[in-house]
Amino acid sequence: MIACPKCKSYMFPGRKKGVQIDCCSNCNGVWLDRGELATITQTGKDIPDAEPMSKTQTNFSCPRCGSNLNEQPYAANNSLLIDSCTGCCGVYLDKGELEKIQLLAQQIEQVFDPKWQNDSKSRAIRSEALSSIYKTESPVSKASQSDRSSFIQRVYMLLIVTLLVTAAGAYYGVTTGLAVKYFFPALIAELIVFFIALGVRRMPVINMVVLFTYTSLSGFTLACVIERYLSRGQADIVWQAGVLCAVIFGVLSTYVHVTKKDFDWMGGFLFVALIGLILTGIAFFFWPNSFAMFAWSCISAFVFSGFILYDTSRILLKFDTNEVVSAVLELYLDVVNLFLDLLRILSYLRK
Repeated sequence: MIACPKCKSYMFPGRKKGVQIDCCSNCNGVWLDRGELATITQTGKDIPDAEPMSKTQTNFSCPRCGSNLNEQPYAANNSLLIDSCTGCCGVYLDKGELEKIQLLAQQIEQVFDPKWQNDSKSRAIRSEALSSIYKTESPVSKASQSDRSSFIQRVYMLLIVTLLVTAAGAYYGVTTGLAVKYFFPALIAELIVFFIALGVRRMPVINMVVLFTYTSLSGFTLACVIERYLSRGQADIVWQAGVLCAVIFGVLSTYVHVTKKDFDWMGGFLFVALIGLILTGIAFFFWPNSFAMFAWSCISAFVFSGFILYDTSRILLKFDTNEVVSAVLELYLDVVNLFLDLLRILSYLRK
């Protein structure tokens, strides 16, 4: 489900001449992906351009890819202005504009081949347009309401279960004392299983087994970190970090669900920031400094908060509905890393 670029209300799937379109529940605006307007109007292009057309950049963003929308005439020398995306080439039409365009389209010489009017071909056009935006054949944002709700529920329920498994693994590691003794072998096993989990994420049953194996090992290695705080008499910090992490995750996730914004534009910045954190983190391992580590943890917490926004929006808009395990893995990594950052921050402030 996407948000209307004009009023930010939900846009629900509808059909027009066999083509699935998105209609705003508030202002009755219409969003059409690349190729859909041409199919509806039976013309060769979404926006016929017999002559050069002037374009004016607007303050509105594309609900698909986040690029700017340009205002331009529907056809050369025509007073009907519509909004088109500079990135994915989708088109937004205000209330009543689609009907006007259908009348104007009758005057256009380039008539679209009738074979494109059938439903199967319309679905093929939509699949091609969406796959160019989402890199997947069936993004969750274009699934039915029931399938979309089921996907989101499965993701968050499985995320909760994996966090409980992690907590159980951490509890076992702390109470038995084995976490400290076997930390490095467990850490190596955790990394190996993580890459296996990425490889089998689309294999039913196997992906679940590997996912829970990974989260168990993650909890076991996390126990070694928690044990350090417990030995210092800072058990309350562990609980505080957990609660604060849950609050931050809940607020940021809710923000994405409510605003329906696409944070895909943050991907490049977050990737570069993550590489920088990894490199500086390795340096701190050899040349430790308490204040530098505190500053590093603050930046890391900010970056992984950004990852929560980024990953949540991708899961809600661009993931395939069978990518439940992939979605859980991304959110799980965000939560665990944010939790570790908060532990270090609270511990430094306690000092």
